[in-house]
Amino acid sequence: MEPSSSDQDFIFGLIEYLFTRHDISFHISSKDFDVLYQWWEKGIPGDLIRRSMDTVVLRRRQRGKPVESFMNFSYEVKKNLGVRFQLNINTGAEAAHPDPAEREEEFIRNLHPDLEFLKEDFNKLIRSPSGERDAVRKEIFDRIIERYGEDSEMVIRTEIFTGNLPEPMRKPAVIRKFRENFLSRKYRIPDFGSHEEEKNKA
Repeated sequence: MEPSSSDQDFIFGLIEYLFTRHDISFHISSKDFDVLYQWWEKGIPGDLIRRSMDTVVLRRRQRGKPVESFMNFSYEVKKNLGVRFQLNINTGAEAAHPDPAEREEEFIRNLHPDLEFLKEDFNKLIRSPSGERDAVRKEIFDRIIERYGEDSEMVIRTEIFTGNLPEPMRKPAVIRKFRENFLSRKYRIPDFGSHEEEKNKA
């Protein structure tokens, strides 16, 4: 199943998370895409899925079992979704989220030395209206990739990641998204705007 532009970030973000966080990669089958697409279609929050993945990876490693498919996470995701749903009913309250604006300001106050050349750009991004943030964010990542795109770790991880995708999925947009996510995790770059979408899905 080939993802559309609207669900591409969700699907490939989870594939990339499993690889960069846990160093786990395998050939992504059509069944894997079905599982990922169903999670997106049901609006399951990404943070719940990632925590479920973390739990399953740890458990299977303790038992000496490899993770070989996204189907390995299905039960844990379903269980945790039920727990969250029941918790929200019982408490009548949403789970607490760190304030996104505070996260963004903290990031700039403690900007990584490698990104000092972009300090004004990040300040511009914070001041930008929500409708303009995507364009400014893209410009920032263009400059980061231009400067650090040939970093050996990024090159190797990009090759491994794309190598495990079916041929039709190895598109420039997918590779670009992987690089952005890699850099975001390496430098702890906040979402700068996408938190509103996550709140709506939660």
